[in-house]
Amino acid sequence: MGSRLAAGLRGPGARGAWLTPLAVGLLLAGAWVFGEYVRARRAYIAEFERRVALAESERLALARVAVAEERARIAREIHDVPRTA
Repeated sequence: MGSRLAAGLRGPGARGAWLTPLAVGLLLAGAWVFGEYVRARRAYIAEFERRVALAESERLALARVAVAEERARIAREIHDVPRTA
């Protein structure tokens, strides 16, 4: 039985017998690398969206402060006009 197994390994096509496991291994490795790329890309996009939302909320808060300061300045000017007149 052992001699038949050894003879089968040296038969026709035995030279390329290692190609199938290699191809499967490369396919699995490629799928894993692609999966890691997709995971990293999704994490990057999620972080980018979080930063955009944070920047937008900070921009809105600064705009609200600027509007409040401008209103206060206008109110002071209006309040000062009757005193000087």
